[in-house]
Amino acid sequence: MYTVCFVLYRAVTKSYVPGGHYHDLMLELGKPHLIAQALPPTPMFKVSKGTLNLMNMACVAFACHYNGVKYFVELKSRSVAKFSHIMMASFSSVFVIFVSMMFGGACTFGGASQPLILNNYHPTADVGASVARALTGCAIISGYPLMFAGLKSAMFELLGIS
Repeated sequence: MYTVCFVLYRAVTKSYVPGGHYHDLMLELGKPHLIAQALPPTPMFKVSKGTLNLMNMACVAFACHYNGVKYFVELKSRSVAKFSHIMMASFSSVFVIFVSMMFGGACTFGGASQPLILNNYHPTADVGASVARALTGCAIISGYPLMFAGLKSAMFELLGIS
């Protein structure tokens, strides 16, 4: 949530557009290609390399299949209806987070937006971006045990370990 708030804050404060606090620092760094550029008019359904990036990120955002059964089994007073409501709330939250990040990145950097939006921010001078990078790294590292929880359960069951 910090990263979402940070990206939206930088978009609102216009820190990277000409006249913004970090604009000239990016020029001094020799990375004018990362500075805000107007988005060219594009047809809504045009397929490009950006479309593949979006599809890849959507797959990552909405992939829950490997732990779905485990979550259902662990649900207190479980029912399909209750699980459906929880999943709808979860997917809606993820959708809002991803749209906020895309909106914030596009408003800040326009056509210069990279798929990993934190790469657009100044690598050292923007402390908020450095904190966002560190927190994102922690989130990725701490997410690995969740990805392999299903494998662990299956292996334990196969080996007869309770």
